[in-house]
Amino acid sequence: MAQRFAVFAGLICSLLTVHCTDVSSSGNSCTLNTDCPLPEVCIENRCRLECRIDSDCADGERCLDSVCVDPFADCLSDADCREFGLICDVITRRCRPPGGADAARPDAAEPAD
Repeated sequence: MAQRFAVFAGLICSLLTVHCTDVSSSGNSCTLNTDCPLPEVCIENRCRLECRIDSDCADGERCLDSVCVDPFADCLSDADCREFGLICDVITRRCRPPGGADAARPDAAEPAD
C-alpha cells in the first residue's frame, strides 16, 4: 500500500511540475517588451512567450500567436474580430458575438448563395 501511495504521489508531483513549468522562450534579459524578439514579452525581466494555451492568460483572454489578447477588445472592422468568431460593433467599436440589435446591418450579414 505504501508503495502505491509513493507511486501515486510521484505521479502527482510530475504532473504538477509539468503544469507549472514556465512558458519561457529565449530567456534573454529585458526591461521593456521592446527588448524582446516578437512574439515574446518582458515578464519578470526575462523575454518569454506570454502564453501557449488560453489557460495561460487571464480570465476572458485568449492565447493568439503566443500573446494573450482580449477577444472583446477595440476594433475598426469585422476583420479585427474574425479570429474569435466575433464581429465589430460599429457604435461601441468593440468585438462582440454576432446577432443582437444591429444584426441586420449590411456588413454583418452573411453573403447570399
